[in-house]
Amino acid sequence: MGYEDYRLKNLADKKALKNAILTIIITAVIFAAAYFTTDTEDKNVTAFVREETSRTETVQLELSKDDEVLTLTENLTILPEGFTQDSEEDEYVPESFLTAYSRKLLSDLNKNSSNSALLLPTYEDGVDITWTVKGEELPIWILGLGLILALAIYFSRYDEIKKTNKARKEEFALELPNMAMQYTLMLNTGLISESAFEELIRQNQDESNYLYIVFRALLDKARSTNTSFVYEMYNFSSNFGNKDFLRFSTLCVEHSHRGSELASKLDNERKQLWNGRLSNAKAKAKEAETKLCFPLMLLLLALVLICVAPAFLEM
Repeated sequence: MGYEDYRLKNLADKKALKNAILTIIITAVIFAAAYFTTDTEDKNVTAFVREETSRTETVQLELSKDDEVLTLTENLTILPEGFTQDSEEDEYVPESFLTAYSRKLLSDLNKNSSNSALLLPTYEDGVDITWTVKGEELPIWILGLGLILALAIYFSRYDEIKKTNKARKEEFALELPNMAMQYTLMLNTGLISESAFEELIRQNQDESNYLYIVFRALLDKARSTNTSFVYEMYNFSSNFGNKDFLRFSTLCVEHSHRGSELASKLDNERKQLWNGRLSNAKAKAKEAETKLCFPLMLLLLALVLICVAPAFLEM
């Protein structure tokens, strides 16, 4: 069983590394395509074509007169052809002439939209005006997203194995009381411990439950190494993580040569296992009830709305 987990983890490592590298390559290709197709250079413009609907362009406005230079970044509204926009009075007292001039300039641009394009003045009233449209930004976030996906793929490589092992352990724990009962009955018929396990495995040789899969593997290992099955079972239970199975295998090792005494002890163990199984079933039932509370609340809310809605509509 340990070798199988080791093999599955090796396969998961190789698959996760392959998928992570593939994700990084795809991300690099997408970013390269965006890099070569994105215009990141700032451009000087002198006009904007009007469209059927209004739109907003972010422009950098540089005004200079004599030794004074003012640089602003503004959102310029471009109205459709035929629309007009009245300028609003600005009560703000500007700090300089160019500040006041820039406010008036931007306010007066859309007073007349009869032309098919919004013409941007480059020199007016002794002021040099330069209009610049910022280039598009590179989608750097693509690289971050690709890196996050690659890391998520690599660090979640064992999730499927953990999920499978958890399901197997639950399946193993559910079958353990039934197996203990069958084993106790075989001991009461006069079989010794080793023979009882061999007969139990033979009777369940086609069973797909994980418990019997483990038992068949342990029996093959015991026969190939010429060791006792109960000791192989005890070694396995020490690393398996099921306390009930560890307690069961410990009893089997301690009384492997005294079948009648082991049968009496296992009978008490069997009762304890069934009680544990019953407790687990009750806990899962309560968990299911808890999970159903939210859908039931939504259903109740929907019924209340259906009942109350007609009364509100008549008001």
